[in-house]
Amino acid sequence: MEIEFETRDEDQQARDEANPPVSTWAYRGIQIGFFFLYAGPAVLPLFISRQWIAGSIFLTVYSGFWVWVMTLAKQRQPWIPPDGTLIRIRLSPEGLAELEPKASTWISWQLFESVTMHPSAVQLLLKSKGNILIPTRVFASDEVRDQFVQLAQQYVAACPAEPTSEFPAANDPYLPAWTRGLAQSIEYQNDADQLAYVANGGLTPGKRSNIYLSSLFTSVFLLGSLAALVVGMLIVMATYDPSGRDFGGDAKVVMYFSSAAWFVSALVATSTMFRWIHRFRMHPSFLTPRQLTISSKGYLLRSATATLCGTWDNLSQVDQNEEFLALKNLDEQLICVVPKSVFPNPQMAQEFADEAILTWQEARQIDEAELVDDIIQAEVVDGDNPYRSPHA
Repeated sequence: MEIEFETRDEDQQARDEANPPVSTWAYRGIQIGFFFLYAGPAVLPLFISRQWIAGSIFLTVYSGFWVWVMTLAKQRQPWIPPDGTLIRIRLSPEGLAELEPKASTWISWQLFESVTMHPSAVQLLLKSKGNILIPTRVFASDEVRDQFVQLAQQYVAACPAEPTSEFPAANDPYLPAWTRGLAQSIEYQNDADQLAYVANGGLTPGKRSNIYLSSLFTSVFLLGSLAALVVGMLIVMATYDPSGRDFGGDAKVVMYFSSAAWFVSALVATSTMFRWIHRFRMHPSFLTPRQLTISSKGYLLRSATATLCGTWDNLSQVDQNEEFLALKNLDEQLICVVPKSVFPNPQMAQEFADEAILTWQEARQIDEAELVDDIIQAEVVDGDNPYRSPHA
C-alpha cells in the first residue's frame, strides 16, 4: 500500500498533537532549577556568613554566565520539511519506506513499537521513541485511513524477531541509481559510550575522556569544594568572636576559591551525568553493525533493520575530530558516528573523513549558488514591480 502527499504548514498541528512540545514555562522552570543547583551551594555559605558583598558579586557573575549559556542553548525547534515537499509512504511485508526528493528511509517492522491514530495524524512509533507522522488529511477517506492503520498494525504484530530478507532489495525502484556500484565504504559498530559522548557534547577536539575517571574526579571536586565552603563558613562565623578573627581572612579566600570550584565542577558533573543517561537509554538498534558508503552524489547507510539514503545537501553537518566522523541530518540529529579506529590505518581514516567533508561542503556551495541564481532571476522577471514578493 502506498500514499503520496505534499507537506503543508498546517501539519504542525498534527505534530504537536502526537508529540506535545515542552511548554516555555516548563523549559524556563528546568533552567532555573539547574541554576539553583549550580549557584545555590556556591553562594549560600557566603550569605550565611554575612559576606553580603562577596555573595552578591559571585551571584551576579554566576547569573550572567548562566544567562549567556542559556542564550546559546536555546530550545531546539524540530526541522520541518518546506511547504510543498513531496513525500511517499509505502508499506510492504518487509517494512516501511519514507521517500522524499533528497532523502529516503527504509525501516523494517522490527523497529516499530506501535501504530496509533490521532485526530489529526497517524503516528508510527519506533522502539527508539522516534516516530513517523502522517497527517490524516492525506487519506482519500476514513476507510482508506483505517485500512492503512490496520495494515501497518498487522505488519508490526506479525514481523519475526529478525529480518528474513534484505530491505530494500537491490532492485528496489526507489533506490537511486547512484547507490549502485559505489566505491568508498566502511563497516563499523558503535558501543553505547561512543554514541552517548557525541550525542552529549558533540565532536570536541581530541579524544573522549574516560567516563569513569570523569565521574570520579568531578565527585571529588564537588565534595571537596562543598566541604571547604562549609568549613570556611563556620570559621568566618566564628570570627564574630574577637578571639577567632585572626583566621577569618584566610577562610574567606578559601571560600571564594571553593565557590568557583563548586560552580565549575557542577557544570562538568552535569555533562557527565547526561552522558551516563544517554548510555543507559541507548536503544540496542543503534548498536548494531552498519555500513556507510559515500559517493559524489550522496551517502548510503545500511544496517540489518534500516537503510538511510540521501544527497549531501540533506545533511546539516559533516564533521570530524581525532576519534570520530559524524553526520547530522537537517533536524540536527546524528545519523552516523563512525569510529576512525575501524579503518585499517589512521591515514585511510583521515582520507575517508576528508573526502566526506569536502564533498558535503561542495554540495552546500552549489545549493547556495543556485539560491543566488534564483534570486537574480526573480529580480530580472519582476523588474521594478512594487508588488513583487519580498522574498524574491
